[in-house]
Amino acid sequence: MDTRLATSGLARLIATALIGAAAWFVGPGGHAFAQAEKTLRFGHMWPPNDIWGQGAQRFADLVKQRTGGKYDVRVYPSGQLGNEREMEEGLQVGNLDLTFGGSDVLSQFEPKMAVFALPFMFRDYDHSNAVLDGPVGQKVHDALRQRGIRVLAAGAQGFRYVLTQKPINSMGDMKNLKIRVPEGEVMLRLFQLSGGAAFDLEREVLMFTNLALNGRSADR
Repeated sequence: MDTRLATSGLARLIATALIGAAAWFVGPGGHAFAQAEKTLRFGHMWPPNDIWGQGAQRFADLVKQRTGGKYDVRVYPSGQLGNEREMEEGLQVGNLDLTFGGSDVLSQFEPKMAVFALPFMFRDYDHSNAVLDGPVGQKVHDALRQRGIRVLAAGAQGFRYVLTQKPINSMGDMKNLKIRVPEGEVMLRLFQLSGGAAFDLEREVLMFTNLALNGRSADR
């Protein structure tokens, strides 16, 4: 996977995983990025020291450097400007310029985005790169732009894993497993059909919890 900066100045880390663990770098659909002396607000849910938080700051630094200071990207990490869905709604109404979004939540704005959350869609990173950069990716991204959100780039979050406090060696081990999944119908139905007692939570809640669950309200 090529992690170098493209000539456009956008970080191209375009990949997804077997069960769609991808993130999209998005902005308002009709934003005029050619204006001079412009301040852009970049909100996201990741901590500043996370690789995604570092990437957001690196993007801001490069924009300032390569535009000679004409653009100032101000980064607001750790959900300061709201949760993932609220920030994506902010893109639509124009009070936010940039954010990271996952296919699960973005599918609530444009149902076609849910195709990237389907399980076992891609053989490897090269395959996913080709799909996201090709006609399928373009068609889905164009549909999302019609909803007021423009995709600038997509990036890998790694493979989707089931993390539990008990071994999962067969589909039978999933039966009645209480499991938390990101917001989105595809992920919710996937684990329900696998036999689990799945319920969806905001991605931020999933990020800041761990396997040492107070009260054992979930197995994961």
